[in-house]
Amino acid sequence: MNPHKWFSCALIGALVISSASLHLGAETHSELQAVDASGHVTHPKIGATPVLDNLVVLEGIALNNPEDMLHPAYQWQIFLQGEGDDTSGTSLWAGKGYQSSIWEDELARLNISGFRQGDRIRVTGYAMALGGKANINERHSAASEMNFTVTLLQSGVGLPAPELTTVAEMNEFDSTRQTGGERYQNRRIRLEHVSLDSGSTEWGSNTYATIVDPIDPNETLPLRLCNVDFGTQLPGTWFNIVGLGNQEPIFDDDGLVAGTGLVDGYEVWVTQACGIQVPGDCNLDGTVDGADIAIMATHWNDTGVDWASGDFTGEGDVDGADLALMATNWNYGPSATSMGFDEALTTYGIPEPCTLSVLSVGVLALMRRKNSR
Repeated sequence: MNPHKWFSCALIGALVISSASLHLGAETHSELQAVDASGHVTHPKIGATPVLDNLVVLEGIALNNPEDMLHPAYQWQIFLQGEGDDTSGTSLWAGKGYQSSIWEDELARLNISGFRQGDRIRVTGYAMALGGKANINERHSAASEMNFTVTLLQSGVGLPAPELTTVAEMNEFDSTRQTGGERYQNRRIRLEHVSLDSGSTEWGSNTYATIVDPIDPNETLPLRLCNVDFGTQLPGTWFNIVGLGNQEPIFDDDGLVAGTGLVDGYEVWVTQACGIQVPGDCNLDGTVDGADIAIMATHWNDTGVDWASGDFTGEGDVDGADLALMATNWNYGPSATSMGFDEALTTYGIPEPCTLSVLSVGVLALMRRKNSR
């Protein structure tokens, strides 16, 4: 396409949409993402005729950079989270498949404001349903009048604090969107003390994995790792993640499988694998040594405690099973001491009767737990 012609078309489209946004009240993400009892979106503008009155205007915090998701040479996707009482979010998507001849120009147009994650932005465009969520997209049309615009409102606002959830909760459907996967859709979240399932053999940028709930091993959740440097080494037994909640339907050779992604299909786009935890490392300094066993001694037989106190099994107490895990990883890390584990038991005063027999009970308990999974 002639660059002058492209610029003129894009400018006209942008002026029309920008003018429209001045006259339209902004929707909230919560309003746009509302669903019925079967998971179908209900907002009247979703899929409506693409006329001025049906433009959607949303504001919020960009949760990722344009290059962080999917394959940026072919697709562009941003997650936008509402602020304050607007406890929902929306994804913005464009693809090369329906506009290959102008894709480079389209990427330049979408990114022209220079926004980055943590910036407050406004999007104005048309909404379409994808399973049980609403996206702002171009409805797979290369026509300039279908373009959505992204306006930078304020740089450097900062990312919202990630909300704590669990694998089990992410798998729940709640049409009120107060809990479950619906609540955390297109929002920044964190999950703690998760582990990889046995089928997850890859870990790194732009890969897929599945995590297991620490309480109920039957609860699993798919992960997509963003295009950031995670390294390639599989995480330890338990680890924490920060990411973006999402919901996707199933696709096959014929396209979207009807009825999927409405009350299921929840997943997480991982942005950080933080605090990857080696059992035994109470203080998360990357080593399993005397400092950790001293912490465990302080909390021996305590209940209602967590990892920082020596509960590595996630059962809420500190006992022989936790000590067995520490023994397995004793002197882990480059800065650990060379003190032997038996010597450490004596030096740091794990209370009696913490003999080898108690440690053996912990090992057996751990083995039974693993076998039950």
